Amino acid sequence: MEQILTSIIDKPHDEKYRTIKFSSKVLSSRILCRYGGLEFLHCAGFITETDSSGNKSLTMPNFDSSNDERVESLRVSLSWLHDTVSTCTAATEVESNSQNNNTSKCCECEIQIRLPIGTTVSGGFMKNDTLQGVCNYVQCYFTQDR
Repeated sequence: MEQILTSIIDKPHDEKYRTIKFSSKVLSSRILCRYGGLEFLHCAGFITETDSSGNKSLTMPNFDSSNDERVESLRVSLSWLHDTVSTCTAATEVESNSQNNNTSKCCECEIQIRLPIGTTVSGGFMKNDTLQGVCNYVQCYFTQDR
């Protein structure tokens, strides 16, 4: 995910970095198989599209690189990813040192919210996450094409 976001930040007009086919082995083996992977990409600004042949892809809509708000949003997503990975790595190391089992957690609590459309949204959060952060996470489900 880091490479995807970095490539778009570096070359926002290059469509090959802004489109990922669902048939891609990298997408299916590294992102879609992970809990929250697709949701993260939706929150970062990707939308799911289906072409006339029925093939699905994730597409980052084209934007003007001078649009600092959009580029900043991608940088915030990338920063969140770095923070979360380092937090998960640290939590896994602490837990594996204190217990002799293979279970590990990357969050301190999980919140489930039932949306008006009947879907349940789950997200893992840390104790220092703000309510605004939780709201921003849930808001992605109302603004992205699902």
